[in-house]
Amino acid sequence: MDDLGGGVPVSAYSARASFTAPDGSPVEMDTVRVNGLDMVQVIAGQYVATDVMGLDLSTEELVWVAGDADAGSDITEPVNDLVYPSVGVITSADTVPDGAGYTLTCDGVSGADSVVFVLGSLQRTLAGNVATCTFSAAEVQGLGAELYMASITALRVRHGTIGEVACRFGKGYTRSVMILVE
Repeated sequence: MDDLGGGVPVSAYSARASFTAPDGSPVEMDTVRVNGLDMVQVIAGQYVATDVMGLDLSTEELVWVAGDADAGSDITEPVNDLVYPSVGVITSADTVPDGAGYTLTCDGVSGADSVVFVLGSLQRTLAGNVATCTFSAAEVQGLGAELYMASITALRVRHGTIGEVACRFGKGYTRSVMILVE
């Protein structure tokens, strides 16, 4: 069931980086690259590059480079001991009956520090060995009747610093499917 309809499989490897100030607020960087590839800022302080964008998956070694001209500092973080985590095939139902909750599950997760489960705008981050997440009927009904993307992302993370800015560099693997909420 690893598809977005029409049998098109949707899974992706990714490199991720995030930056936060001591007070926990996001920090936007001037430059964020991994293995020479510019990363895309997805939300404030959060950057991603995927295999679809040209991330070379022929090596487990990734080198992140992040810089901030205002702070006058940068970091180069090579990570070669961090293997990509994996997510088994999503086995959940593809339809949620009206008034029901929904359990998003896969055949297993390995090598992850944490797992992010997403159904539409609903999101939960759980421990790295969890392969199942249940969204309550009230949460699912709050989405409304529509077709939604559901995904399970396994993440492995390493920490660093640029001055007082906390940095997280990680590798991820995501599997996604479309779910109809009736």
